[in-house]
Amino acid sequence: MQNDRPVSANMGGDVADFVDDVLFEEWRCPSCGKTTTIGPRSDIRGYEHDGGINDKNGQGWWVYVSCGECPHDESFGRVKYNLQNY
Repeated sequence: MQNDRPVSANMGGDVADFVDDVLFEEWRCPSCGKTTTIGPRSDIRGYEHDGGINDKNGQGWWVYVSCGECPHDESFGRVKYNLQNY
């Protein structure tokens, strides 16, 4: 993905809330089925996007979790939904 990077709670705003909610949670990749613990550096990534969630400066970010076993990425909304419902 172009211009994507790791995101962290240091970014503040809704991005920080998302990171705090999912960090160290068990996540099952819907593509390959691997279950992994969401880590702080490599698993949570994002890129600037007006349709995403805002950092402390009001910049929108499309945030997602990357699977380490396959090329699947899952958006912030889908990750939160799956963690709450499974």
